[in-house]
Amino acid sequence: MAGKHSSSAGGDSDDYAFGLHTVSALVEQNPELIARLWVQSNPRNDKLAEIFGAARAAGVRVESVERRWLDQKIGSSKNHQGVLALQHMRELADQSALIAHVKTALREDPANVLLLILDEVQDSGNLGACLRSADGAGVTAVVVPKRRSAPVNSLARRTAAGAAETQFIAGVTNLVRTIEELQELGIWVYATSDAAELAHTSADFTAPCALVLGNEERGVRRLVTERCDGLVSLPMHGSVSSLNVSVATGIMLYEVVRQRA
Repeated sequence: MAGKHSSSAGGDSDDYAFGLHTVSALVEQNPELIARLWVQSNPRNDKLAEIFGAARAAGVRVESVERRWLDQKIGSSKNHQGVLALQHMRELADQSALIAHVKTALREDPANVLLLILDEVQDSGNLGACLRSADGAGVTAVVVPKRRSAPVNSLARRTAAGAAETQFIAGVTNLVRTIEELQELGIWVYATSDAAELAHTSADFTAPCALVLGNEERGVRRLVTERCDGLVSLPMHGSVSSLNVSVATGIMLYEVVRQRA
């Protein structure tokens, strides 16, 4: 992938964002993060013209270039859709900001408080897909470890289709301690586990809660599961033993949505 990438969540390197949905959301939500923006000259797509105008109005440095230049910049195999942004990597919220955000949500709308905790998810594509599902399900905040977590880079943002710019994301030093602080606020914390006897549809997610899903290979770490209030499993009836973490995340989040509806 073109551009620089940080090796851990919350890095401060630069990275490329491209595609209509991704760049449009970036211009709308966080124009201050855009270092430069390139838009295909003579755009035939109204959305491109809209992005160009909005970016200029927001004070973003915009340049009109030929499509061939964009192809060469990031590779013709990438579907940039005529727009490319050089973006400063997003700085994630810290522990104190997360707790303050959750306290506010509990005061304003406690019935809909829902957190997603991703324990060392390594693939940025998976992270982006989880962010997209989180946004769709109305998640209050997404929590990841500061270290040993995929960065919110161009792949994550592209897969998230704009959700990476709108979702509240916190990077914390110690997930176990974070879970303890959330529990002190009255948040029930559930982790997925193949060994759990309770099916995900049998747990009660109507109270303010957090869902913990884990690494693509190892799942949720033992120390993290031991601190949770409960473990739930997704039934597997075929030959594979587990689901992709982003698929499992979508299923779990929308079970919460279903119960609360």
